[in-house]
Amino acid sequence: MVLDSIKFVVGDIRNWALVQGMIECGTTVDSLDPKEIAEAIEHFLDHPRIRHKISENGRRAVRKNEEKKLLGLYEGLLAKGP
Repeated sequence: MVLDSIKFVVGDIRNWALVQGMIECGTTVDSLDPKEIAEAIEHFLDHPRIRHKISENGRRAVRKNEEKKLLGLYEGLLAKGP
């Protein structure tokens, strides 16, 4: 999945901020403030360790979510029987 390698810089929208905060895969910014957006991007570019950490957090969250979906699919198929 493409999202597992993307770092998030998202507008401070309630649900995105909540998700990002829970899995620590990016940062929130004021989506109407170009300077704040640029500073957030520059921060990730200037700090490879932080960039790597949030990438790993994002990958882990995606894998966990996809695993749940796949297990749910298998359970549904098994419940139907042959």
